[in-house]
Amino acid sequence: MNIELPDPANPPDYSHFWPSLLRAVGTEPRDLPNLRGASGINHEFAAVGADDAERRLVVVSQEGSAAGAAMAQADLQAAMQDVKVIVARPVVIDLAAVGKSIAEQSGRPAFTSSDLMRIQQVEEAGSEELQATLNDQLTQMFGPLILQIVTARAVGSINLLQGLAQFMDQMSKMNWQLPSDDPDAVVADFSKLLTTPTLQSDSELGVCGIPLYEFDPDELEAIHSGTDRNQIEGILRRHDILQYFYPAPDQTVLGLVDRGQGSLGTMEEVARVAPEIGHPYGSSEIVSAEQLPALIDELRQRKLLVEGELGYELTESGKQQRAIVRFKPREGIISKVVNRISVKINLKSIIKIG
Repeated sequence: MNIELPDPANPPDYSHFWPSLLRAVGTEPRDLPNLRGASGINHEFAAVGADDAERRLVVVSQEGSAAGAAMAQADLQAAMQDVKVIVARPVVIDLAAVGKSIAEQSGRPAFTSSDLMRIQQVEEAGSEELQATLNDQLTQMFGPLILQIVTARAVGSINLLQGLAQFMDQMSKMNWQLPSDDPDAVVADFSKLLTTPTLQSDSELGVCGIPLYEFDPDELEAIHSGTDRNQIEGILRRHDILQYFYPAPDQTVLGLVDRGQGSLGTMEEVARVAPEIGHPYGSSEIVSAEQLPALIDELRQRKLLVEGELGYELTESGKQQRAIVRFKPREGIISKVVNRISVKINLKSIIKIG
């Protein structure tokens, strides 16, 4: 893949990205740069949208980590119990893309001592042709990171500390070694990043990670323009973001079964809980039914579910279907409802509730 960097003299501007996104998920943008949680902490946001009719508040967090965004959600929810607080988090850095580009250029997702020596030798004594070739290779290797930074700046409202926190978090997952005399010794290994989904923490903690690095310039421009609501919703749906705010009933059932929550009772509770916490259901994507138990029957007929000893289980086809969406932004709603149910169960084992 040939990476073309934008002209530094004419940087893109997508500064209306967040207001358009907030409108597409059913809210109106509000000028609220921060809000105080029940703990007394002021939480800062890139953008905020409110749905007065349904008492929903969507905040785009400036927290550097998924854990910080999840804690902000809990803190704000505790302070505004009559409002359904939903948190999204811009994810601007994806070093796995750099690892893939390095692998395309060198055959492995890592830098070795010999790679560093070659770079040094070409820069010090290489011909103009060799230097031009090296610069092109380095551009291809690190181009994804440069484009990610350009996109973050163009979208705006993402502070430097947030970007640095994401960068350092992913750097910490790499294998680093000091250069040595062994030319094959690995100095920087991206392999682990290639097997760890960038949005995994967001998905597990119930946060909607917004992977800005996945949007192409045409999509960013379309959202920024805000002129075509249907087009914007289509883009967000393709990136599995809209389904976090309006989960598909059939995909929700498959997600619950995949998490070991395959009893009919749990599914019925989730069917009630999701809208209560600000996530009204959208349309089913795989089957025509949208209500239990007809929905389950159709999933069984399509051989995606099978009845087991302790509840429903995924078939091989069901597991394949889940693998497509398991670490997408939409997965955060599955975690959000499962975590809510799990907390209630755990508390009941300690103290009597209700």
